[in-house]
Amino acid sequence: MNEHRLVDEMTTKLFGNAIVFPNIENAILENNLYGVDINEESVEIAQLSLWLRTAKPQRKLNSLNNNIKCGNSLIADPEIAGEKAFDWYKEFPQVFEKGGFDVVIGNPPYGVNFTEIEKKYLTDFDRTVPDFEIYIYFISLYKRILRENGLLSYIFPNTFLSIIYGKNYRENLFENTSVYQIVDLSNDNTFEDASVRTCICFFSKTVSVYCTNLFRIENKDFNLTNTYSKSEMLKGSENILSLFSQTKEEKIIIENLIKHSQLQNFFEVSQGLIPYDKYRGHDEYTSKIESGIVITKKMKLIKEN
Repeated sequence: MNEHRLVDEMTTKLFGNAIVFPNIENAILENNLYGVDINEESVEIAQLSLWLRTAKPQRKLNSLNNNIKCGNSLIADPEIAGEKAFDWYKEFPQVFEKGGFDVVIGNPPYGVNFTEIEKKYLTDFDRTVPDFEIYIYFISLYKRILRENGLLSYIFPNTFLSIIYGKNYRENLFENTSVYQIVDLSNDNTFEDASVRTCICFFSKTVSVYCTNLFRIENKDFNLTNTYSKSEMLKGSENILSLFSQTKEEKIIIENLIKHSQLQNFFEVSQGLIPYDKYRGHDEYTSKIESGIVITKKMKLIKEN
């Protein structure tokens, strides 16, 4: 809406008359803004907030029932989610006729326990999500609801950047999308009532950007800490959180290491004989050797006075 007003102001300055946009606020609400929440009260609050934003005297409030809806964003099967089952393609056909959403913004839930039948459904949806983390399933929604070149921005726990069991998922995300910005909010109390530290991730469905900017917010200051190439982010996917505090010297070392082949490409690494292992590497010869070994241990004793 601000963009339309800016165009109107510039046109007025250039040509001396303004372009009239009749009911532009209503048009934007009806054709550009959509939302889903599993909580009915949240849906009603969102609708009311948008109504109040565009309310004007003697003008009828438009219905937003077709735009802001209540449902389970992850499960479309009524036998599992009941009345809250939500099929994106059926609920917003006008959006998917054009290929999907241009922009998706969200604050997905976390720490939700699924039933066994829900786990089976979600496994069929995306087998790469680690440990049934609900907010990661929401990230995976981009595959279904974003159009090509569409943008997604979520705020979620920053443990996503470093959890060991999420490494493969992070690698897959960096391989198949353009993650162009990550904002670490570890030192910012974003949600006063929540103890979880968060981050904001921005990415595009199409692989077109080959570097990622890492920002950190401290004392309300928005600071760029580092910029990494796509290959560097893949190399550091085991713990992306550590990349925020990496020094220039450390970055140079990593850049040089990336250029060279890893040791595992030249040598086969394995463990040698474990003499006292009952089940590995034992034959009649090692058994004879072990039989002649005497185990001793020296101990220092302190005598009390």
